[in-house]
Amino acid sequence: LSRPATRRELAALGVTYAGIALVVSNQLGAAPEGRLFLFGALLVFASAMCYAVYLVSGSQLVQRIGSARFTAYTMIVSAAPAVAQFLLLESRQALELPGAVWGYAILLATACTVLPVFLVAEALRRIGANHFALIGALGPVTTVLADFALLEGALAPVQILGGTLVVGGVLLVTLKPQRSR
Repeated sequence: LSRPATRRELAALGVTYAGIALVVSNQLGAAPEGRLFLFGALLVFASAMCYAVYLVSGSQLVQRIGSARFTAYTMIVSAAPAVAQFLLLESRQALELPGAVWGYAILLATACTVLPVFLVAEALRRIGANHFALIGALGPVTTVLADFALLEGALAPVQILGGTLVVGGVLLVTLKPQRSR
């Protein structure tokens, strides 16, 4: 919001979203799962809009207060309701777990929540919300590739084309154009 998107960023956004649409379009033909997939895609879109608001407002706030303080605030704001819900709905016996379970929980909380949130805040500080959001579009492509590689999922030509468009859109904003001398 502090600066308008450039033509290059808007072009990258269009190419990237077209690619994402192609990557996920392969699922629409599945019946009856196709209708459920469309509903799920709409929920993902709504989530993406909320995340976009977070990125834009967070990017501005990170510039003012720093990435470490921003991360600490966001972690407190997101953890407090979860802890409150647990205290209201569960008995204290639910916390009586073996040490190994607590070890895994701490590892997961650190590696999969705390560290990524710090990295997102630092990325917002360094590259801004526009570039971060476009680079984040690699997520669906990575998911499709992981499905293919790890779960032996099918990879349709339209998904390959879509993935190529996503990567191309990301490259549009991450690679600097050559200036003529």
